[in-house]
Amino acid sequence: IQHCAIKADEYLRRVPEICKEGTTSLDIFNFLHNVAYEEGYGMSWVDSQCPGVSVDPNVPSGHMGIIETPIVKGYLINIDYGVSKDGYCSDLQRMYYVLKDDEDDAPEHVKQAFYLIRDAVNAAKEFMKPGVTGFEVDQIARHMVVDNGFDSWNAALGHQVGHVTHDGGTILANRRPRYNRPELIDTPLQVGNVFTIEPSLEIAEGRIGLEEDVVITENGTEWLVEPQRELILIRI
Repeated sequence: IQHCAIKADEYLRRVPEICKEGTTSLDIFNFLHNVAYEEGYGMSWVDSQCPGVSVDPNVPSGHMGIIETPIVKGYLINIDYGVSKDGYCSDLQRMYYVLKDDEDDAPEHVKQAFYLIRDAVNAAKEFMKPGVTGFEVDQIARHMVVDNGFDSWNAALGHQVGHVTHDGGTILANRRPRYNRPELIDTPLQVGNVFTIEPSLEIAEGRIGLEEDVVITENGTEWLVEPQRELILIRI
């Protein structure tokens, strides 16, 4: 699983090299397919929906077939992607900002929103250890986001990943009807469980969603791959 996470992160960090005037979400989708296939990897979920590439907040996004949309200066790009190998897979999200011609960095409010999600991921990871529950972990990150004035995102904080992307077992989630079952969110987490942590929020420039893969150890939790700490900037 860790090997697949490292490779997916490597490919995701190469996305800016293909971005130019007229590049579309489909170009990014095809690039992430091709670099993986060329090295003998598959996609972590159905090929037609992996990766999910969101480049414009006015266009639907999520786990769905790719919609061909041009990248836009001043907007965020969110990519949800994983690769598979030898019966195991990974699941990551990475965030990019497409610079306007007169910008050298993302706007401050965009960076601050990104940092909030980054810090919520880290806080959840630091709290996770054997014996805590998925509900307790979810609340750490969800309260950070909501207490800063953003809506609670309409999904769990995270899920197990391994042989398949959503690998069953316990999840990190709140008490909405979809998840409010003891075997899902109130069963203590165990050593060796591998989870995603993936809070999100919405701003005018797009959706900010990070997804990191972690493993629970005897002493806490470890990253499977170095987490994203800064927005990846794209200059067209």
